[in-house]
Amino acid sequence: MSNRDDANNDNGRMYALTGYANKTFSNDVEFQTMLTAGLTSTSRTFTPTTIQVGAQSYRDRTYSLVSSNALKYRMPMTALGDYQVSFKPMLLADFAATYTREGRTDFMKRESTKDYSVDLGAGMEFVAQSDRSAWVAQVAMRHNVWNDLDAVGINLANASGYIKYDVDQKNTTELNVNLSTIQRVTDSLNVEASVGATSNTNGAKSVNGNVRVRYLF
Repeated sequence: MSNRDDANNDNGRMYALTGYANKTFSNDVEFQTMLTAGLTSTSRTFTPTTIQVGAQSYRDRTYSLVSSNALKYRMPMTALGDYQVSFKPMLLADFAATYTREGRTDFMKRESTKDYSVDLGAGMEFVAQSDRSAWVAQVAMRHNVWNDLDAVGINLANASGYIKYDVDQKNTTELNVNLSTIQRVTDSLNVEASVGATSNTNGAKSVNGNVRVRYLF
């Protein structure tokens, strides 16, 4: 991942391990849950505007644990050829805990932080599925309803303690659009691909994509 503007530059990598569970009930209600443990390592460069110390660089490491949950209701639609089509309205709830280590440059330091957050949302999903393949189009909107981190401490590297600055990241709303497909090559081999885009009310925008080859034993 990469982010750049006139005064700041971020380049990083994220490593994640995800567990997934899905339960479909007899009344067409479906519950999905994912638990993801992640590590994000980011090289950050920024130029302070209040003091003249030039560009500052440091490495950021953030550890996270995220629970993403969706409650869906399946509504069958008219079949398209070999594909069974359904529409699924969704209710969403995400819970996250993060820890970011202290960041330090030659001139400045930023304290380590812990943060806990809750996001609630809704969305819809269209699914087209046959014996050999499946397509899923999803639109979801989430709103941050609670965030524990109010301020972060920053100061000169050799100073004692930190000066607190407010963190403006609460009550953001995020829109996600995603298209994914699963293609069965053999009874044991699947190829999965997805593309997506995200935008939030803080002005952040991103695109993503991935391809996976899965072998079933």
